[in-house]
Amino acid sequence: MIHFQYNVGDVAAQVITAFNSQLPGVVAAAPSLFGSDPEIPDAVLAENYQVDVKIIRLLKSKF
Repeated sequence: MIHFQYNVGDVAAQVITAFNSQLPGVVAAAPSLFGSDPEIPDAVLAENYQVDVKIIRLLKSKF
C-alpha cells in the first residue's frame, strides 16, 4: 500500500514511518499512484514528477 500525505502548511513537516512486518509485500507503484481511490490530485502528482498536468491526466486514463 502506498501512502500519500501532503503538507499544506508553510513550514517543513516531519514524518515517522513504521511497518508492522519485515516483509510488507509487493505493491505496483503506477496503479497505486495513478489509479487510487480516492485519487491523488493531478497538481500534486504533476509537481512531484515535474511534468504537465496533461501528462498526469493521460497516465490516469490508463488506470
